[in-house]
Amino acid sequence: MNKKGFTLIELLGIIIILGVISLIAIPSINSLIGMHEERLYKVQIDSIKGSLKTWGDANARFLPEDGNSITINLGIVKLSGFASDDIENPLDETTCFPNELPLTIKNVGGSYQYIVDESAMDLLSTSCVGAPLRTDYLLLQGKETIELSIGSTYTDPGYLILDENGMIVRATATTSITKGGTAVSSISTIGAGTYTITYTYKELSVTRTVSVN
Repeated sequence: MNKKGFTLIELLGIIIILGVISLIAIPSINSLIGMHEERLYKVQIDSIKGSLKTWGDANARFLPEDGNSITINLGIVKLSGFASDDIENPLDETTCFPNELPLTIKNVGGSYQYIVDESAMDLLSTSCVGAPLRTDYLLLQGKETIELSIGSTYTDPGYLILDENGMIVRATATTSITKGGTAVSSISTIGAGTYTITYTYKELSVTRTVSVN
């Protein structure tokens, strides 16, 4: 009775062939997985934009005029019920899109653009924590720190006040301005200086720094 098997050289040949196949196949598989995750990521971004649009429709009377914009965050859209509590990030299945993710509605020529600031993802916690606390919110519009040149004009970007359901309310925050710890009535650009604007609504408070140089 003949016993058939592989010689050492044949086994080495098989191992080499399998190694070559792995070198070819594994990168291709990884590439396909990466492409699939990228597509799913885009789907999630488009879904968030859709939720932002629905939120905008519900707050239509407060939407910006041509050339202006308003910025909220994903947590506000969650509170309004227009987005899921946890939206997973397909690029990293252990993380979610953060509640603080900035979302902007911009009016361009009478048409609204819905913008997700994906660049902020690297600066925010991406833990899956559900919807934010159900309470009132006071959100700055524009930048927290504004740089002005001497002689220029300052226009305050303002703020948004939202209720516990994530909807804009028509309310006014108290505004105070200080320069070097001393209260002043307005921001002067005649000379250099750093100003702090404090906006207060109920127990909520946010600040903006304006530097004139």
